[in-house]
Amino acid sequence: MNNLTKLPPWREEFDAIVGARAHGLFKEILPRLKSLDARHPNVAEIAYQIAWTCDTLGRPADALPYYEKAVALGLSPNELSGALLGLGATLRTLGELDRY
Repeated sequence: MNNLTKLPPWREEFDAIVGARAHGLFKEILPRLKSLDARHPNVAEIAYQIAWTCDTLGRPADALPYYEKAVALGLSPNELSGALLGLGATLRTLGELDRY
């Protein structure tokens, strides 16, 4: 693999963690995602997956700052649309629609 196609240092672990979701291991992957975020705090994709996982676990208050972080850091168009939908739903759930 040359330098142009080299994956970021967090990518392989991230893909393995997100892949575990297919087995319904949401509670198990959340601490792993947060650990990855602590080591790579400026990766929007990690923040988005933390937010999504918190939402899936019924923890919208925990999801909110991660949605905001993911959007602020910048996501691909497809991920951004999902993050904005999640952010809006979370704000509605928390009764904070006037926040934006």
